[in-house]
Amino acid sequence: MGDQTLDVTSKDLISSDHSVVPVDFADPAAYDSSDQQRGVIIVKLRRGQELRLRAIARKGIGKDHAKWSPAATVTFMYEPEIHINEDLMETLTLAPKEAFVDSSPTKVFDLDRATGQVEILL
Repeated sequence: MGDQTLDVTSKDLISSDHSVVPVDFADPAAYDSSDQQRGVIIVKLRRGQELRLRAIARKGIGKDHAKWSPAATVTFMYEPEIHINEDLMETLTLAPKEAFVDSSPTKVFDLDRATGQVEILL
């Protein structure tokens, strides 16, 4: 083993009842033969460390508690709706348009120098 860490995963758990096994959601086709990841990583052990573990498995559904819901952690992000006032942009010269494009900290706008039009990059 050397100085490498050892990943202890859910696949390493052994039950006294051999019909009880960890669920494996991983797609074997997604990993090549050199990939050592299998199951959910519980802990990483270094040389000289050991783990004694007593685990209790409980079956449940998301209707009972969110911890059993497969989508318990969901994130979302608002998609901005950006409109350029074309009438106002026509009154500006190239320098103010460049200043407008450069003022965006997230680089949302671009200036087409051939046409002089401000474009949205999203």
